[in-house]
Amino acid sequence: MNLLTNASDAIGTDGGKIEIGTGIGRPLPMSGAAEFIEHGKISGEVVHVTVRDYGAGMDAATLTKIFDPFFTTKFAGRGLGLAATRGILDSHDGQLRIETALGLGSRFTFLLPTQEAAHPSSTEANIKTGPRRFENRDVLIVDDEESIRLILSKHLSDIGFNVHLASNGEQALAKAKDVGSALSLVILDITMPGRSGIEIWSELRSERAELPIIMSSGHPEESLDQLEGWNPAHDGFIQKPYRNKALLEEVAALLRA
Repeated sequence: MNLLTNASDAIGTDGGKIEIGTGIGRPLPMSGAAEFIEHGKISGEVVHVTVRDYGAGMDAATLTKIFDPFFTTKFAGRGLGLAATRGILDSHDGQLRIETALGLGSRFTFLLPTQEAAHPSSTEANIKTGPRRFENRDVLIVDDEESIRLILSKHLSDIGFNVHLASNGEQALAKAKDVGSALSLVILDITMPGRSGIEIWSELRSERAELPIIMSSGHPEESLDQLEGWNPAHDGFIQKPYRNKALLEEVAALLRA
């Protein structure tokens, strides 16, 4: 969706053409491309998806900044679309290649491995052997999307948590106050209407310096380690969209004590 949105913006309001392609293996280079950039490395057998626009294209200077969080060429953009795309591909061991030429447009290609090797971790093994290992601990889930709240609630109640839900920052602070010292974990969406997850994190952290908090977002976490007071011993991050395994491993890592 991020790639299609960018392609639509690139062709502008006067209309144009977007081509979407899929295939096995690596596609041939974009005809006429003057510049390219890649993120990630991938080997072995792959499948690919391409999104090609016939817009204005990009120059070399723009291309070098294209993955930077909060960099955007759009008037109303936030600059998180490609940062999110990069994070999603990283979580699936994929690669993104961007080819472009001024006046010809751009092509975005992402490659994914055809097989995913299993790498069971000790954390995963502990979760499997102790499905109720977090019995009667209280967790607060804060997300403005109801579907995510429901999914997280199911996963976490299955491993023993007492689940509390909030759809915005003000509700989160009120629920945290109600639960009090029994609160063992907060899973907090960064981007919400009203007060952001960053603001709520700061307020929760000022009340309880060692409360385990997992930040959740669709864009990579580089900017989070710049937050004053960020501590990997008590603060975690999980990239959307995430798998149940990744969620449980992050929970176990923060609560292992």
